Amino acid sequence: MMTTIESILMPGERVVYEGSEVEYKYVEDDRVKVSDSYIIFITNKCILLYKERGILFKKHEAIRHMLADIYDISYSERGIFGKMGVLEIVFRDGNRILLMQKPTITRAIYKHVIDGWSENIKINVNIPLIQNIFYDISTLLNYDVNLADLPPFILNKISRLAQIYIRILYVKTMMKILREDKGKLVDELEKSESDYEKELKSVSHQIQQYLNRVYEAKTGVQVRYNIITDFSFKDGVLTLKCPNCGGSIDVKQIKNNTVKCKYCNSDLMIPKKLLELL
Repeated sequence: MMTTIESILMPGERVVYEGSEVEYKYVEDDRVKVSDSYIIFITNKCILLYKERGILFKKHEAIRHMLADIYDISYSERGIFGKMGVLEIVFRDGNRILLMQKPTITRAIYKHVIDGWSENIKINVNIPLIQNIFYDISTLLNYDVNLADLPPFILNKISRLAQIYIRILYVKTMMKILREDKGKLVDELEKSESDYEKELKSVSHQIQQYLNRVYEAKTGVQVRYNIITDFSFKDGVLTLKCPNCGGSIDVKQIKNNTVKCKYCNSDLMIPKKLLELL
């Protein structure tokens, strides 16, 4: 079978997961258009469903769903006796598929689809998780950030942020599903959330610097205030750091929403959300 599958792969495409037979439903405009069983393969580019029809005269059928076209993913397990894992994948055109099998099999499929989506995700503000990331960035910077204003090198950074975010979603889902052995998942969630916060601050600072340079080049006016994006909140204490020199900011010196760094003399602005923590 692998020989047949390899013959229909696109250039540069490779199989990363070969599964068993799954129940497959394709839903278009809230109507089930296809409902059948297929052998599932996941490549580095798509979800591939394969079936042979006929006995004497075999016909090969293959259905592709591109990982880059995924809009959202959800996983659940249904039933008490004879429990089934259900993976629902919504695509950017509004259509969706459901993949159903025993939980152990469906969890493996879910993991590989998540990994593939993470590697192929496109930065599109219509995708819910990308909306959430831009909300976090805009909240930290205290102004709305427009995707169209950002250069490729920053979009690549946001792609990395999206990969971490997807991992967080996966771990949180598995923590709800699994009743035992959650220790590793808890540790992984803490690490992923820490990585996300660190990357978010870095990306936000780079966006601020880039947009400041663009503004200054267009207007000839130097941006006076830099927004603080480096902070930590532990044991009820908020710590702020200067985005220019990394020096600690004395929160007692904040007036309204501004403060001057005593180390490099930079004028700094504190986002509203951080002020609410003081």
